Amino acid sequence: MTPRSEQFRQQLQKELGLTVGLKDPLLALWVAQQEFLEETAAEHQKLLSEFEAALGRNQTMWTDQAKGLENQSLNAALRAARDSSAALVEEAAPFGPTHVQKLGRLLAPQALIRKALTLASPNLDSRDTFDWDPSPAERG
Repeated sequence: MTPRSEQFRQQLQKELGLTVGLKDPLLALWVAQQEFLEETAAEHQKLLSEFEAALGRNQTMWTDQAKGLENQSLNAALRAARDSSAALVEEAAPFGPTHVQKLGRLLAPQALIRKALTLASPNLDSRDTFDWDPSPAERG
């Protein structure tokens, strides 16, 4: 008899006035129930550990997928912005370097402006420079 079963036996005697012997079916049922509860608790703990591990793996996978989707979205947005800027600069090229330079100030860094100016003025030497000091409003 375990200390817990002895405590249960004494509790029944004290609270209900029942005398329960060592071979009493009530005590045997209680002991069997306690063993079942202990086994169930151990199985639940095992299942909980497995679930937490699976959840951790899924979280890692979801995080990686989210990063991949984020990168795809950012790359698509950057490509679209670059393509749009290039198209605008090419459209402005026939109007001359001044228009391209103004447009370039709004759209892109100096390298893109230099390329657009080259398109607008084929005789422009790649070593030629131009003033570009954006005003505070243009800096954003």
